[in-house]
Amino acid sequence: GVDYSETAPEIADAAESSSSFGWLVFIELLKYGVALVLVVGLIFLVLKLLGVVNFKVQGKKKPIGAEIIEEPDPETPLDVLNAALNEARKSGNYREAVRLLYCIALSRLALSGKVTVKPEKTNWEYVSELRERTTAEAFGKLTGIYELIWFGEGRATEEEFKRHEPAFQSFINSTGHEG
Repeated sequence: GVDYSETAPEIADAAESSSSFGWLVFIELLKYGVALVLVVGLIFLVLKLLGVVNFKVQGKKKPIGAEIIEEPDPETPLDVLNAALNEARKSGNYREAVRLLYCIALSRLALSGKVTVKPEKTNWEYVSELRERTTAEAFGKLTGIYELIWFGEGRATEEEFKRHEPAFQSFINSTGHEG
């Protein structure tokens, strides 16, 4: 009493129609999605042209206390550098104070004729330019401190500054040039 004839095409038709229905839904959703992206893009384009929206990527924020007075300039007079150093100390910007101490030390070396300051030179080129071994070693230590704090964005707390300042001042005083 079991009929083994093939009467299953009705089930196959239902599966086939649900499959094509899924593709139709996907295509419709795709059309609406593309239309939505185009409309949003058009809105942003209009806002950009009107100057309402700015798409420029903002630069990395500087850490607190990283305000730079200006880039080191070998032509800056020592009294200006010393005044900036005192201001950095007063404001608690010890990172800037270390940079200024280094600039003063480099300026003193230039004034005493031990180095020739050029913008394209690296700090370590100044160290290698020094003829006296003891001066080169001392300035090399200062260069390491400066680069760690300034370029390595190391922390420059008041305690760190007080620990390093005597080495800078001793070197600056040993250059023998008043200014």
